[in-house]
Amino acid sequence: VQVDVQQAGNVSVPVTPSLAAICNGEPALLSAAPGFSTYQWSNGALGQNITVSLTGFYSVTVTDANGCTGTSPQVEVIQSQNPIANFSYNQSPGGYTINFNNTSQGATSYAWDFGGMGTSSSANPSFSFGTPGNYNVTLIATTGFGCSDTTSMHGFEAYQIPVAGFTLNQTEGCTPLSVSFNNSPANIVTGKQIG
Repeated sequence: VQVDVQQAGNVSVPVTPSLAAICNGEPALLSAAPGFSTYQWSNGALGQNITVSLTGFYSVTVTDANGCTGTSPQVEVIQSQNPIANFSYNQSPGGYTINFNNTSQGATSYAWDFGGMGTSSSANPSFSFGTPGNYNVTLIATTGFGCSDTTSMHGFEAYQIPVAGFTLNQTEGCTPLSVSFNNSPANIVTGKQIG
């Protein structure tokens, strides 16, 4: 017969995250590992997961199916500012690509949505819309603590503009020289905000 003997108070209790943040008044979520019978947090709350709106240090005491208990290390909850999401854009000369310039402040990661035409996690992406149309470009800027801010450019218009060009049927000859000029414009996609 195998008997599993555990020392009381020696139960390991991971809690995530190890450092949490309250983002501009939004509460922080603390989660203890699953699989225990009871959970009691240092602020009196019960349950595996809790939300907290006050900064400070938190721990949780758990009881397993054998009646053994353990207390987690303290987790610090801090106050954190939301980032400020913002961007501008410009057109690549002679091409179909729009370059987006990320001017966000206080963020470490980014999520772009180009009006349902594609996405990017780059800080300063370039994107080709391919066809003219009106699109909503959205940027979500997020801090390392998960605080985020969203900005959108509604009615971003990708449109074609002509580029002047022509060809000659000949470039040299004897006078009088008759030269035919053939119009050969090209189109590029550019962008602007409308509305």
